[in-house]
Amino acid sequence: MKGRVLFVSDVYYPYPGGISEHIHQLSINLRGLGWETHILTTNFREKINFEDPSLCT
Repeated sequence: MKGRVLFVSDVYYPYPGGISEHIHQLSINLRGLGWETHILTTNFREKINFEDPSLCT
């Protein structure tokens, strides 16, 4: 592991958009380079089940 990165955003999946897509893709690429990444986002009012497809094996 090279290091750790925390992305903080009030916009993220399951709501698509430029910011959420950018954070997601940047996180995937950094993981591929050996970084540990985490994404901290808002708590949505409705219950949403989202599983990061890049973490599924």
